[in-house]
Amino acid sequence: MRLSTLLAVLSTAIAVHAQYQQSQIEFWNALGTEHLQQKLRWKAPGDKGPKNVIFFLGDGMGLSMVTSGRVITAEKTGRDYRNEKWAFEKFDFSGILKTSSYDYHTTDSAAGAMALFTGHKVEQNTLGRLPGFGEKCDKGDASHINDGIAELAIARGLDVGVVSTTRLTDATPAANFAKGVHRLMEHDSSTEIKNTNCTDIAQQILRHPADKFKVLMGGGHAFFTPTEEDGLRTDGRNIEKEWQALPGRRTILRTVDDIHAHAVNNDDQVLGVFHDKSFNYHLDELVNKTSQPRLVDMSVKALEILQKSNNENGFYLMIEGGHIDLAEHENKMNLATEELAEFSHTIETIRGMVGEDTLIVVTADHGHALTLPGYVHKHNSILAAEVETDGMDADGLPIPNILFAAGTSSTNRANMTDYDQKQAHFQSVAAFPAKWGAHGGEDLGIWTQGPYSWLFSGSMENTQVAYLIKFLLCLDHKEPTLCGMRKEEGGGNYATGPVSAALHNDAVLKAWCVV
Repeated sequence: MRLSTLLAVLSTAIAVHAQYQQSQIEFWNALGTEHLQQKLRWKAPGDKGPKNVIFFLGDGMGLSMVTSGRVITAEKTGRDYRNEKWAFEKFDFSGILKTSSYDYHTTDSAAGAMALFTGHKVEQNTLGRLPGFGEKCDKGDASHINDGIAELAIARGLDVGVVSTTRLTDATPAANFAKGVHRLMEHDSSTEIKNTNCTDIAQQILRHPADKFKVLMGGGHAFFTPTEEDGLRTDGRNIEKEWQALPGRRTILRTVDDIHAHAVNNDDQVLGVFHDKSFNYHLDELVNKTSQPRLVDMSVKALEILQKSNNENGFYLMIEGGHIDLAEHENKMNLATEELAEFSHTIETIRGMVGEDTLIVVTADHGHALTLPGYVHKHNSILAAEVETDGMDADGLPIPNILFAAGTSSTNRANMTDYDQKQAHFQSVAAFPAKWGAHGGEDLGIWTQGPYSWLFSGSMENTQVAYLIKFLLCLDHKEPTLCGMRKEEGGGNYATGPVSAALHNDAVLKAWCVV
């Protein structure tokens, strides 16, 4: 297909942007089309697209966390150069993502993940639900989002995997499969699910699309098991056993030894549940060793399973480093940095296991209200404070080199020099005391490596990440796809969505179609 024809097609599609509301996927698809048009003007698509996509999400990994984590790591290892790149910062392309949800300037994890994984802006705290449907489930399927990456990938025959250090029912992993629920409806006795007819998130691993996932690994055992078995469910059900009884060959893993002992088979579906709730912090786990696997253990096993499948259609794998966010909520930068280092190590390991047919995407769902004030000397600890002796800051009190806008704190400006900043659970100063630290609304970084990774550069809405992955994996979301561009003249199923309706003319039908 000629690039000039393609650009003309996309220009026509963009014109529909103003016809739709932000509650409609067509609005966000049009922005994705606009971004795609801009990129194709720079470099025409010619290379073969990715067969596989691995999506790494560092929960809470804002740019201030990326920066401060680099410095803290350098200080711990004694490196004079304080800005050694993380593994993902060495990728070929990077960009900037906007992060607002449908109804808030600063997103929560649920709405942030939904934008990245489905292309929809949704209301805060909701999973798999279109805006405007409230917190009950009385509208049934009408409220459900059914065109997420994972669901469309399964429809096209790809294998799907999800890995997380949080509960599998937590916001980020659940955004890949949950339908029509508040993010806290994780089990049947949760407060949020009372007086509703919603299906709790744990139960939803038994339903489409999660029942078709090749791999699910994370925590949350208590959310799947009844109180009689020391779980949290009051309905007497054991969801893990029900999952194992579904059709097909299914294996449940419970310890790190199970991971290492598991022999990968082509027809396996694997559910790994390794902790009652979310995992322990990695820094704590180094001291108090349990049977909890590392993020890299789960990720390597998940990738081995997907590669062993030899699925000619490829796979989609989402891997979350979930505790970067949790540590920041507690203002504990040593813990957060160790989680980020583990996340980066996992990315580096996985990258070494894949070939040129795999696109790797690394980003976050949101940042935190974290900043690096003051004028810290590079040979002083970034976790400590500086006392200015001259100039406008010379009030005799130390200025913290890391400051959270809100949260709990073990110290304050007046006495922070008395604390040992090397302690694992040291808490940085918070400007406003609160029980829990707050997210930040700033833009995020995105880093990509592999086929067509250059499409993810520049400034984008977070919804455009899902749009581009659907485009590259040729998923049927009623929009143009990379496969459609390569269809031979004639044949194919043509796009029928509202945005794509603008494409339906004789000049472009033979060039653009959706598989």
